[in-house]
Amino acid sequence: MLSYFISVKHTTVAIAVLLLYTAPIYVTLLSPLLLKEPVTRRSLSALVLSMVGVILVIQPGTVFQDMDSMYAIGLLCGLISGLLYACMILTSRYLKSYYTGTAQAAWAIIITLVIFLPYSTAISFGVLLDNLHLLILLGLLPTAAGLTLYFSGLAYVRAQNASIIALLEPASAVVIAAIILSQPITPSVLVGGGLILLGALMVSGVGAMGAAHK
Repeated sequence: MLSYFISVKHTTVAIAVLLLYTAPIYVTLLSPLLLKEPVTRRSLSALVLSMVGVILVIQPGTVFQDMDSMYAIGLLCGLISGLLYACMILTSRYLKSYYTGTAQAAWAIIITLVIFLPYSTAISFGVLLDNLHLLILLGLLPTAAGLTLYFSGLAYVRAQNASIIALLEPASAVVIAAIILSQPITPSVLVGGGLILLGALMVSGVGAMGAAHK
Protein backbone atom coordinates (compact mmCIF):
# COMPACT_ATOMS: atom_id res chain seq x y z
CA MET A 1 0.00 0.00 0.00
CA LEU A 2 3.00 2.32 0.41
CA SER A 3 3.39 2.67 -3.37
CA TYR A 4 -0.35 3.46 -3.63
CA PHE A 5 -0.16 6.27 -1.08
CA ILE A 6 2.92 7.72 -2.82
CA SER A 7 0.91 7.70 -6.05
CA VAL A 8 -1.97 9.51 -4.33
CA LYS A 9 0.45 12.15 -3.01
CA HIS A 10 2.09 12.94 -6.35
CA THR A 11 -0.79 12.44 -8.81
CA THR A 12 -4.49 12.43 -7.95
CA VAL A 13 -6.70 10.04 -6.01
CA ALA A 14 -8.57 9.12 -9.21
CA ILE A 15 -5.42 8.25 -11.14
CA ALA A 16 -3.91 6.37 -8.19
CA VAL A 17 -7.07 4.27 -7.81
CA LEU A 18 -7.22 3.59 -11.54
CA LEU A 19 -3.58 2.43 -11.59
CA LEU A 20 -4.14 0.26 -8.49
CA TYR A 21 -7.01 -1.46 -10.26
CA THR A 22 -4.87 -2.42 -13.25
CA ALA A 23 -4.19 -5.51 -11.11
CA PRO A 24 -6.65 -7.72 -13.06
CA ILE A 25 -4.60 -7.09 -16.21
CA TYR A 26 -1.45 -8.39 -14.54
CA VAL A 27 -3.35 -11.32 -13.03
CA THR A 28 -4.78 -12.27 -16.43
CA LEU A 29 -1.31 -12.13 -17.99
CA LEU A 30 0.52 -13.97 -15.20
CA SER A 31 -1.97 -16.56 -13.94
CA PRO A 32 -1.57 -18.85 -17.00
CA LEU A 33 2.19 -18.91 -16.37
CA LEU A 34 2.23 -19.10 -12.57
CA LEU A 35 -1.01 -20.90 -11.72
CA LYS A 36 -1.73 -22.73 -14.99
CA GLU A 37 -5.14 -21.03 -15.16
CA PRO A 38 -6.35 -20.72 -18.77
CA VAL A 39 -7.52 -17.36 -20.06
CA THR A 40 -11.09 -17.74 -21.31
CA ARG A 41 -13.11 -15.51 -23.62
CA ARG A 42 -15.49 -14.88 -20.76
CA SER A 43 -12.76 -13.63 -18.43
CA LEU A 44 -11.23 -11.43 -21.16
CA SER A 45 -14.62 -9.92 -22.01
CA ALA A 46 -15.37 -9.35 -18.34
CA LEU A 47 -11.95 -7.74 -17.86
CA VAL A 48 -12.48 -5.28 -20.72
CA LEU A 49 -15.98 -4.37 -19.54
CA SER A 50 -14.86 -3.92 -15.94
CA MET A 51 -11.79 -1.80 -16.79
CA VAL A 52 -13.93 0.51 -18.95
CA GLY A 53 -16.35 0.69 -16.03
CA VAL A 54 -13.56 1.63 -13.62
CA ILE A 55 -12.45 4.45 -15.95
CA LEU A 56 -16.02 5.78 -16.09
CA VAL A 57 -16.40 5.57 -12.30
CA ILE A 58 -13.03 7.11 -11.41
CA GLN A 59 -12.99 9.67 -14.26
CA PRO A 60 -9.22 10.25 -14.09
CA GLY A 61 -9.18 12.94 -16.80
CA THR A 62 -5.95 13.57 -18.65
CA VAL A 63 -3.33 11.33 -17.11
CA PHE A 64 -0.31 13.32 -18.27
CA GLN A 65 -1.51 16.80 -17.31
CA ASP A 66 1.08 18.99 -15.53
CA MET A 67 3.69 16.30 -16.08
CA ASP A 68 6.86 16.67 -13.99
CA SER A 69 9.37 14.36 -12.33
CA MET A 70 7.31 13.87 -9.15
CA TYR A 71 4.17 13.25 -11.20
CA ALA A 72 6.06 10.60 -13.17
CA ILE A 73 7.16 9.01 -9.89
CA GLY A 74 3.53 9.00 -8.78
CA LEU A 75 2.47 7.26 -12.00
CA LEU A 76 5.25 4.69 -11.62
CA CYS A 77 4.28 4.00 -8.00
CA GLY A 78 0.66 3.63 -9.07
CA LEU A 79 1.61 0.99 -11.63
CA ILE A 80 3.76 -0.75 -9.01
CA SER A 81 0.83 -0.77 -6.58
CA GLY A 82 -1.30 -2.51 -9.20
CA LEU A 83 1.44 -5.07 -9.84
CA LEU A 84 1.90 -5.74 -6.11
CA TYR A 85 -1.87 -6.09 -5.66
CA ALA A 86 -1.83 -8.66 -8.46
CA CYS A 87 1.06 -10.48 -6.76
CA MET A 88 -0.98 -10.65 -3.55
CA ILE A 89 -3.89 -12.23 -5.42
CA LEU A 90 -1.65 -14.74 -7.21
CA THR A 91 0.24 -15.64 -4.03
CA SER A 92 -2.95 -16.18 -2.03
CA ARG A 93 -4.37 -18.37 -4.77
CA TYR A 94 -1.15 -20.41 -4.82
CA LEU A 95 -1.19 -20.86 -1.02
CA LYS A 96 -4.83 -22.01 -0.90
CA SER A 97 -3.79 -25.65 -0.43
CA TYR A 98 -1.41 -24.86 2.42
CA TYR A 99 -3.02 -22.06 4.46
CA THR A 100 -6.59 -21.07 5.20
CA GLY A 101 -7.78 -17.57 4.39
CA THR A 102 -7.67 -16.73 8.10
CA ALA A 103 -4.04 -17.87 8.40
CA GLN A 104 -3.03 -15.87 5.33
CA ALA A 105 -4.75 -12.75 6.66
CA ALA A 106 -3.13 -13.20 10.08
CA TRP A 107 0.38 -13.46 8.63
CA ALA A 108 -0.23 -10.51 6.31
CA ILE A 109 -1.39 -8.32 9.21
CA ILE A 110 1.45 -9.42 11.52
CA ILE A 111 4.14 -8.70 8.92
CA THR A 112 2.56 -5.34 8.07
CA LEU A 113 2.40 -4.48 11.77
CA VAL A 114 6.10 -5.25 12.28
CA ILE A 115 7.10 -3.12 9.29
CA PHE A 116 4.95 -0.08 10.02
CA LEU A 117 4.80 -0.05 13.83
CA PRO A 118 7.87 2.25 14.18
CA TYR A 119 6.09 4.92 12.10
CA SER A 120 3.13 5.01 14.50
CA THR A 121 5.21 6.98 17.01
CA ALA A 122 4.90 10.04 14.76
CA ILE A 123 1.29 10.44 15.94
CA SER A 124 0.63 12.19 19.24
CA PHE A 125 -1.09 10.22 22.00
CA GLY A 126 -3.97 12.71 22.10
CA VAL A 127 -4.72 12.30 18.40
CA LEU A 128 -4.52 8.53 18.82
CA LEU A 129 -7.08 8.55 21.64
CA ASP A 130 -9.44 10.84 19.73
CA ASN A 131 -9.47 8.51 16.74
CA LEU A 132 -9.04 5.17 18.49
CA HIS A 133 -12.62 4.04 17.86
CA LEU A 134 -12.22 4.69 14.12
CA LEU A 135 -8.86 2.92 14.03
CA ILE A 136 -10.34 -0.13 15.77
CA LEU A 137 -13.22 -0.17 13.28
CA LEU A 138 -10.76 0.17 10.40
CA GLY A 139 -8.66 -2.68 11.76
CA LEU A 140 -11.59 -5.03 12.37
CA LEU A 141 -13.82 -4.56 9.32
CA PRO A 142 -11.97 -3.66 6.09
CA THR A 143 -8.60 -5.01 7.25
CA ALA A 144 -9.08 -8.17 9.35
CA ALA A 145 -12.52 -9.24 8.12
CA GLY A 146 -11.97 -7.98 4.58
CA LEU A 147 -8.65 -9.76 4.09
CA THR A 148 -9.91 -12.98 5.67
CA LEU A 149 -12.98 -13.11 3.43
CA TYR A 150 -10.98 -12.20 0.33
CA PHE A 151 -8.26 -14.79 0.92
CA SER A 152 -10.87 -17.41 1.84
CA GLY A 153 -12.75 -16.71 -1.38
CA LEU A 154 -9.60 -17.15 -3.45
CA ALA A 155 -9.58 -20.82 -2.43
CA TYR A 156 -12.73 -21.32 -4.53
CA VAL A 157 -12.50 -18.67 -7.27
CA ARG A 158 -9.88 -18.40 -10.00
CA ALA A 159 -7.39 -15.57 -9.55
CA GLN A 160 -8.53 -13.88 -12.77
CA ASN A 161 -12.16 -13.93 -11.68
CA ALA A 162 -11.41 -12.76 -8.14
CA SER A 163 -9.42 -9.78 -9.40
CA ILE A 164 -12.30 -8.74 -11.67
CA ILE A 165 -14.92 -9.16 -8.93
CA ALA A 166 -12.75 -6.96 -6.68
CA LEU A 167 -13.32 -4.10 -9.15
CA LEU A 168 -16.71 -3.72 -7.46
CA GLU A 169 -14.81 -1.90 -4.71
CA PRO A 170 -14.45 1.52 -6.43
CA ALA A 171 -18.05 1.31 -7.64
CA SER A 172 -19.35 0.48 -4.16
CA ALA A 173 -17.23 3.31 -2.72
CA VAL A 174 -19.16 5.77 -4.88
CA VAL A 175 -22.48 4.41 -3.61
CA ILE A 176 -21.33 4.54 0.03
CA ALA A 177 -20.06 8.11 -0.48
CA ALA A 178 -23.46 9.07 -1.88
CA ILE A 179 -25.26 7.59 1.13
CA ILE A 180 -22.94 8.77 3.90
CA LEU A 181 -21.40 11.94 2.44
CA SER A 182 -24.28 12.95 0.14
CA GLN A 183 -21.96 13.06 -2.86
CA PRO A 184 -23.85 13.04 -6.20
CA ILE A 185 -23.75 10.06 -8.55
CA THR A 186 -23.27 11.10 -12.18
CA PRO A 187 -24.63 9.23 -15.23
CA SER A 188 -21.11 8.10 -16.18
CA VAL A 189 -20.70 6.59 -12.71
CA LEU A 190 -23.97 4.70 -13.11
CA VAL A 191 -22.90 3.35 -16.51
CA GLY A 192 -19.43 2.48 -15.21
CA GLY A 193 -20.85 0.75 -12.16
CA GLY A 194 -23.20 -1.22 -14.38
CA LEU A 195 -20.31 -2.38 -16.57
CA ILE A 196 -18.29 -3.45 -13.53
CA LEU A 197 -21.29 -5.33 -12.13
CA LEU A 198 -21.86 -7.01 -15.50
CA GLY A 199 -18.20 -8.06 -15.64
CA ALA A 200 -18.40 -9.44 -12.11
CA LEU A 201 -21.57 -11.38 -12.95
CA MET A 202 -19.91 -12.82 -16.07
CA VAL A 203 -17.12 -14.41 -14.02
CA SER A 204 -19.35 -15.38 -11.09
CA GLY A 205 -21.40 -17.97 -12.97
CA VAL A 206 -21.55 -21.64 -12.06
CA GLY A 207 -19.05 -22.52 -14.77
CA ALA A 208 -16.55 -19.96 -13.55
CA MET A 209 -16.89 -21.11 -9.96
CA GLY A 210 -16.47 -24.74 -10.89
CA ALA A 211 -13.31 -24.04 -12.87
CA ALA A 212 -11.59 -22.84 -9.71
CA HIS A 213 -11.24 -26.39 -8.41
CA LYS A 214 -9.51 -27.70 -11.53
